[in-house]
Amino acid sequence: MNPVFETVSKEISILVNRLRDLKVPEYRISRIEEMIKALNSTRTPQIVARDLFNTYAGFISLVKELESGLDKGVDELEIYVFLDKIEEKLAEFINITRKSYVREKIQLSLPLLMTTISFALFILIDPVIPDIISLGFSILGMTIFYFNSTLGLLSVVANIVLNIMLSLYLNELRLDILFLEVIIAFSAVLHIYIIRESSSVGYIDQVVKSLKAVDTLVASYIKPMDVSAVASLLSTIQSHYSTDKIAELFRYKAVVMLMNGYSIEEVEKSLFRASPEKQIT
Repeated sequence: MNPVFETVSKEISILVNRLRDLKVPEYRISRIEEMIKALNSTRTPQIVARDLFNTYAGFISLVKELESGLDKGVDELEIYVFLDKIEEKLAEFINITRKSYVREKIQLSLPLLMTTISFALFILIDPVIPDIISLGFSILGMTIFYFNSTLGLLSVVANIVLNIMLSLYLNELRLDILFLEVIIAFSAVLHIYIIRESSSVGYIDQVVKSLKAVDTLVASYIKPMDVSAVASLLSTIQSHYSTDKIAELFRYKAVVMLMNGYSIEEVEKSLFRASPEKQIT
């Protein structure tokens, strides 16, 4: 299963358990569970498209905001508002998942479509036995592709090899047709490579890292900054520089870095490396 969908299911399961512990009405929880069932029954694309990833980012931010609110003890009305937003985002996620799957299937099926159309045109122009046989295999390959993309694309390569061998045997091989068939076969091999790469450990690891990066960004956005620690940092900067202008410059830099998500420790290290003055303690 695609790691994006595994993460969505996992996060929703955690949220549902928390809502049950807080005695949220079961009918609200069951609505979310029904949507998760719909997601799990949806055919998922192998490749994570940008629109799907962006929808995940919006979804996970709502989930984390609600979890943060539950930690703070928000009232029941706010919980319902968040649940409505999560349901909307989840419905959007399911819709985009279906569209992504269909779009991916169409893109990956191009070699099959090219093969079928080519042999159909060849038969209309000059019906010969190899092309008639290959057209039948192309239609069979499209059926196989619906259930297994890799096997469907492999059938394209096998079909073209069979057509070339039959054409050679019957002395009906044409160079222009051979050139087109080689291009289609190369396209099928390229699409097989894309499918294999999208299910490889390296690709999945990259997707997981991206998901973790989004989770970290959302967590840093939701987690409130320690005001006293920020005040202490700015005060320390002021006391460790010889002139007010230099101190003000580094205070400004510190504020900008904090606004861009850097931790107080990272700001201190950066200012210490850049500073010609004394170490910040």
